[in-house]
Amino acid sequence: MTRETAPQLAELRRFDEEQFDLSKGPADIFLGDHHLRVVNPSRDLSPEQSRFISLEVPCVIIDPATVGQGSGLGYKGVHEDEAAVKLGTESTYGRFTFETGVEAIHASFSLTGNIVTVKDLGTAKGTYTPDDAPSEPAYDRHRTGAYVVDAFRAASHPILTTVREVSAPKAEVRYERSDITGGASTEPAEYRRAEGSPNEDAYFLDKVRPAAGVFDGVGSDDASHEASQLAARQNEYRLSLMPEVMDPAVSSKALGRSLALSNKEILDLAKDLDMDISTTAVMAKLFKNEEGRPYVSFAAAGDSRLYQMRNGAIRIVTLDDMASWDEERGILDISEAERRAMQETLSNVQDLRSLNNAQLAAFHGRNRITSALGGYDKPHTAHGHFPVRPGDRLLLVTDGVSDNLTTDEIKFMLKSYEDDDRAAMQLVHMARDRSRDMGRKRNPRAKQDDMTAVVMTYHGE
Repeated sequence: MTRETAPQLAELRRFDEEQFDLSKGPADIFLGDHHLRVVNPSRDLSPEQSRFISLEVPCVIIDPATVGQGSGLGYKGVHEDEAAVKLGTESTYGRFTFETGVEAIHASFSLTGNIVTVKDLGTAKGTYTPDDAPSEPAYDRHRTGAYVVDAFRAASHPILTTVREVSAPKAEVRYERSDITGGASTEPAEYRRAEGSPNEDAYFLDKVRPAAGVFDGVGSDDASHEASQLAARQNEYRLSLMPEVMDPAVSSKALGRSLALSNKEILDLAKDLDMDISTTAVMAKLFKNEEGRPYVSFAAAGDSRLYQMRNGAIRIVTLDDMASWDEERGILDISEAERRAMQETLSNVQDLRSLNNAQLAAFHGRNRITSALGGYDKPHTAHGHFPVRPGDRLLLVTDGVSDNLTTDEIKFMLKSYEDDDRAAMQLVHMARDRSRDMGRKRNPRAKQDDMTAVVMTYHGE
């Protein structure tokens, strides 16, 4: 592993406010110890660096070490005549990995024409720039295998180089809890497979800090998978930071807040991509209350679902946000209990002749939802909590599973397969087989869609 030379702070110029003419080239900015660049993406970024960034955005702040590695990671667009972008450890929604020397709200960036104005927001570590902006970054964090080398600088101390492990693949997790098991499966719709287009579903499953989530990208553009992948990645990270012991009311609100942050992240990403993207979401995490009793908190938006099965009985925990329940169809005013009853009916129907007009309208409107992360400034999100006992199973699915399969069929599959991986895979395969039943005597539930299932079983201590 080689050690690269990073500049001393003495080689940089500290400033409170500075303006840079972007038409003359990119600008290097240092927030304390962290190097960023302000660039014109169409001019200054390679195809690999810009593959997640719209080239129509005139100004983008990037982290040269991470830009291009994932949607929403290592970059933030700055738009003319809009509110200044404020960067710091508490304002970046996971886009940047800020560490030692970067404060909660460190600096602001605004754009007028070609002029970028950068202001230090009264920080102790300061904001810096080279006196003569180089054509290449004066300092960059660099990856070597499974490590990142971080050069930290201080005015009165020599350069110190520390090495830390970065996120390892899930397969390398060295331990798992004995009280929880889990498995997952996902498949794209067959028409996507034929077209070579990406699966718009995403999920996460953490069996060490027990949590899971599924996300179903929606939108008028072909990049909706960017929304679902971003939501999965960010929420997995945020939920992993939550303590195991929390008050149920507090933890459920925390999950709801995490979805609200995802909404902001996806709106920002949609602006950077200049695309209309959003995603549904459902998440669940295992906690203990202060008495040590286990419970699950959840949060949801859209029509991705959470089920709980206990002693062979199954219930749908979440309530779909469906566009068929709107003012145009005249059934928005029904109570939550009536909506749940309708959802139960529609979730088991196989013969549409058994439905009344309102139920039939709701069934045919299953694909239209009234809430999604990124699709609304303030989407409707639901959150709650419930106790769990040894043997309880949780199932999180996108509508590609729940629309194709009845609740009774889902219960049968969960009862038939004790292994969580096997249960998730069989649910997705059964939904896939149902989706093919589109002929003249088609099953009325059959629909082509991406399909994802995550199963978790609580075994107790």
